[in-house]
Amino acid sequence: MDDAKEVHAIVAGGGSGQRFGRAKWDAPLGRRRMLDYALRPLAMCHPAVRSITLLLPEPALGGEPPPLPAEVAFQELPGGETRADTVLHGLEAVRRHAGEGAWVLVHDVARPCVWRSDIEKLLRESDADGGLLAVPVTDSVKRAGEGRVAASEDRQGLWRAQTPQLFELSTLERCLRQALDDGVEVTDESRAMEHGGYRPCLVAGREDNIKVTWPEDIARAESILQQDPDYAYWTRL
Repeated sequence: MDDAKEVHAIVAGGGSGQRFGRAKWDAPLGRRRMLDYALRPLAMCHPAVRSITLLLPEPALGGEPPPLPAEVAFQELPGGETRADTVLHGLEAVRRHAGEGAWVLVHDVARPCVWRSDIEKLLRESDADGGLLAVPVTDSVKRAGEGRVAASEDRQGLWRAQTPQLFELSTLERCLRQALDDGVEVTDESRAMEHGGYRPCLVAGREDNIKVTWPEDIARAESILQQDPDYAYWTRL
């Protein structure tokens, strides 16, 4: 991607956390909350990333602000009913202050272990169709039926999508609205772009950019964070 592009980050922190047992965004992780670590690497990509918009459930708004560097513009807004609604709300808010042709990095608050170096790689390697961090599937893949193996699937060419995902703001907004109008299940932003006829770049990320889903994932996330070369700096903020 052109280094001159204007980039803004949107971090989705909605969801009930039903499998996790509580809202994930404020779950204790290391010395801080999960949301602080999800925002951390995005903030450290300044000036490439000019602002961060965090979207949380309405009752969560107005709490402790994340410890971000002063030069990174930050706003906190309520999310929507679904992931797509939440991201659209964030896109609308960013569009009010972003320049023409701005791009957005959409990240998930439940992925606190993404490294700054992977975000920088995503910014470098994405093209006009955008891009997303992802990792190739290496395990055998089984299709289930009634609790049993129904079939074995060919894993060749399969990748597991991660976040952040990077797209031109107005294009992503248009594709998200079209996908929702067409009844497409939007599991991530790339799905909406694909429905709109785009083919985003798959940018190889790290296996340890995990999505925290279960309570036992916290211990693994803490271990991963301690290996990040930026971790010591961040804990001092």
